[in-house]
Amino acid sequence: SDVCYSDLRGYYTAEKVGGESYANKVTELAKKYKFTVTPLQKKLNRIVQALFSVALFLVLLEIFFDADASLDNTEFIRKLATILISLIPQGLVLMSAVTFALGVYRISKIGAIVQKLNAIESFSNVQIVCMDKTGTLTKNQLAVEKFIVSNDLHEEKAKSLLGTYAKYSTDKNATIDAVTEFDSGAYFDVIDEIPFSSETKMSLLRVKNNGDEKVYILGGYDVLYDKISEGFKEKCNEQFDENGLKVYRNLLLGEITSELNFANSSEYLDSISISPVCIVSISDQIRDDVFEAIRLFENNGIKFKVLSGDNMFAIQAIVNKIGWKVDDDQMISGEELDKLNEEEFKKAVLHNLVFARLKPEHKLRIVKVLKEEKLYTAMIGDGVNDLPAIKEADMGIAMEEGSQVTKEIADLVLLKNKFSLLPEIFNEGNKIVNTISSVAKLFLTKNFLVIYLSLFSLFFLLEFPLTPRRVALINIFTIGLPSFIIALRNMNTEKNRKFLTELFSHVIISALVIVVAGYAALFIAQNYFTVLERDANMIMLTVMILTAISNYFSVALTKNNPSNNLYLIYGLLIIGLYIGFALTTSQFFLIKFIKEFYEITNLNVDYWIISLVVGIPAAVVLFVIQKLRKRFFERYVIE
Repeated sequence: SDVCYSDLRGYYTAEKVGGESYANKVTELAKKYKFTVTPLQKKLNRIVQALFSVALFLVLLEIFFDADASLDNTEFIRKLATILISLIPQGLVLMSAVTFALGVYRISKIGAIVQKLNAIESFSNVQIVCMDKTGTLTKNQLAVEKFIVSNDLHEEKAKSLLGTYAKYSTDKNATIDAVTEFDSGAYFDVIDEIPFSSETKMSLLRVKNNGDEKVYILGGYDVLYDKISEGFKEKCNEQFDENGLKVYRNLLLGEITSELNFANSSEYLDSISISPVCIVSISDQIRDDVFEAIRLFENNGIKFKVLSGDNMFAIQAIVNKIGWKVDDDQMISGEELDKLNEEEFKKAVLHNLVFARLKPEHKLRIVKVLKEEKLYTAMIGDGVNDLPAIKEADMGIAMEEGSQVTKEIADLVLLKNKFSLLPEIFNEGNKIVNTISSVAKLFLTKNFLVIYLSLFSLFFLLEFPLTPRRVALINIFTIGLPSFIIALRNMNTEKNRKFLTELFSHVIISALVIVVAGYAALFIAQNYFTVLERDANMIMLTVMILTAISNYFSVALTKNNPSNNLYLIYGLLIIGLYIGFALTTSQFFLIKFIKEFYEITNLNVDYWIISLVVGIPAAVVLFVIQKLRKRFFERYVIE
């Protein structure tokens, strides 16, 4: 480098040290563990809690009202155990975790690092996306658009002075890089410097040139405008308006003409007077893949807010260019926010779309307000100044080119800063919700099946055919095997609305049809055939399993689903597997062990006729009712 300092020295005053320093506070914030429970996880928690309460209630009913209630009665104890085991949907929690993990795997393959298991599903619930502008909406690449000389200097000399300032400044950021295109023509001895601060939006150099000592300042034009000496202020204002500079990020290079105490940097903000040298206008380069993300937000009713430290009109120009139309009355600056009370601040946050000249604490406070209003909020950023807001948000997203500490605390990191991944992540989140919704229908149908059987056996003295082992058998053939194929193959990315309403309307109907079919088969067997209790229970169990497979078909087989044929074949194989175990008389030790463990007994031809005559029509009825229910739900409930 051709930069040479003959006497390089540094001085600093430590105003706060240790735990009081800003850097340490940011580090402590980054270290705090944040666990955000997503809306889907909250629903699953409520389901588990409700079913556990129902299980306890049914057990108490059995204890107080069952005539055979006794601790010495083995069948009574088995019935209580069956109820308790059946109504705790531990498999639903497991399948949810598997579904989350599959989503993480799929997203990692397309170019994102998922650092929280529930992050993908979380994004599908986002109502408001807050984002920084520089490095997020735009690339970290700036270009000079206009250069306006604001005094009597020749333009080339003014450019040379700006280039020289950039050369000697210790700040090496995107803004300084943009103005280094101007050749430096002067040689300075740097005496002192106040580096750029995101709080003050300016930097200063005290230099000596040919024996003359001068102080130059470079900062945001809107920040320094009030400090321009009166002789130049009107001219600068005219140049600004005539050249339409408000749509750019504008910097002012000037010379300090007043006394300045570098030792106390807090004093210069109010007392300086600036003789302007030039106004340089810089623009950001918009990311090519931002537009696809914009369409995602618009199509799904997701609102956006830009939280930036830049000038508001420069931000407005960028967002208008990418398709978001922001009016002047939808923008506010950090300085204006500081003047508002709590209620006014809340209204400003909800109303405005662009927040300019913000400090990190402004961004954090804005996100907190949105969360207090029960708005599920995502924050996208890349710098340390975005860290508090990313940490506070329901979902934090960082760019790969961002600071290391910001990436470490984010829930999701977009590799290669690919904004185009957001639609795929959103769709993957919807896919996770839909998969868990489908799996939950299978699990809860079994839960309601047990509830119905318990109530009917208790109050109507009907048969209770289940045992803990037979419940396990139902789990395998009607829940476990179907759930895995749905988790692996589900491609439904539609937005799931009325999750709980749709879920419970399905399971209440399916469980009732399955129970009625089982009791119908039992009634026929007991009244028209001479049947042992063991065989009667097996007939009832077989009919319920056959009908429950239809419940799986009603969940998995959807219109225009490319996996329909696979789902159908898989379901038929499950039926064939069950029938094979029920028909076989093989004494092979493994088959014999499985049949004895799950209490599977062989049925003669007459009993199979009963099972099929009742089971097949019941399966058809269940499938048709569920399709009609879904059509009604989509037409009248969701709308």
